Amino acid sequence: MATFIAIYGSVALLAAVLGGVIAAIKRREVSYWMTISLLFPPALILLLLMKSNSGPRRRRETWDEQEAREMGRDDADRVL
Repeated sequence: MATFIAIYGSVALLAAVLGGVIAAIKRREVSYWMTISLLFPPALILLLLMKSNSGPRRRRETWDEQEAREMGRDDADRVL
């Protein structure tokens, strides 16, 4: 049983790294595909079958931008 867990863990970590590399090449969300590949290694096959994204890469908000957006939303929700 311990051998199975060690082998499955190694395969899952390898799949997560490969999922991140392939997602970056295909212009997909790297952290999402690394997580999915870690939890379910056969999802790597699905990523390989998907077409590459075209156009500019989506820019993620910085933490400061996210905080400003959330604080602005909180202030707008106040009635008083």
